[in-house]
Amino acid sequence: MNTLKSTKLLVAIFMIAAIFAGCDTLDFEEPDKTYQGDVLVKFNSTEVTLFAEEDEDLQTVGVSALRPVSESRTYSFTVVDSLTTAEEGVDYILDSNTFTIEANEVLGSIPITLVKENLNDSPTLHLQITADEAASYNTSMDITLSPFFPFERDNFLGDWQLVYPWFYGPDPVAFTAIEGSADNSIIVVGMIDGTDIEIFLDDSDKANFTSEIPVTAAAWQHPAGPVSVEASGSFYAEVGAERIQMSMFHFIPGVGNFGAATPFTLSRP
Repeated sequence: MNTLKSTKLLVAIFMIAAIFAGCDTLDFEEPDKTYQGDVLVKFNSTEVTLFAEEDEDLQTVGVSALRPVSESRTYSFTVVDSLTTAEEGVDYILDSNTFTIEANEVLGSIPITLVKENLNDSPTLHLQITADEAASYNTSMDITLSPFFPFERDNFLGDWQLVYPWFYGPDPVAFTAIEGSADNSIIVVGMIDGTDIEIFLDDSDKANFTSEIPVTAAAWQHPAGPVSVEASGSFYAEVGAERIQMSMFHFIPGVGNFGAATPFTLSRP
């Protein structure tokens, strides 16, 4: 092997070994290869969104130790005001600025009570572990505090206003929604050129409410053939402020579409 190449390889190996020697997670002991280093603590992630469903909703963020010990241990953390937009006592409540990892456990939590009515602007909370036993990573966490308004179909029935400039021009058009074929769907009666349009609404991902219109044959006839539509988007479910925002394709099956997807919004009158 070329001497220069051998030297470079050895230098690289030693550099990697030196880097890993300083890591919290690689101090292993034979024969079971379990971590035997310092009892350090960290957050389980560096960012998270907590959702309030109740008026005052107790939520938690996860913390953990790198290995268990035979006695419980308590660690301190602080709120970093310069990185926090949430107001304590208004948006959230902290019972303590400490957390405990119980004996023979590695997982713990920090309880945070969210005040739902004050979270419409989704304020943020930045926590920092201040204990001397903090690990070298995941020692701070950015937390977004948001209200959660689940989809309830009864709240989506009745009168709507559709603003769809590409299809109907700039003015809103009135429509009525009735129950759809599934628990999570509504039918907007006559929404596209007299065609009933079924919209499926999914709130299973609290951070990303999705709406979908599967391929639907419309009453609209084009010289090249019958037109179909499909759409996808999002929705908002707060009672009295329900809103559905989507982008729709109009196309002739087997022929093509009418250009890019076009946006529309359904909102309460």
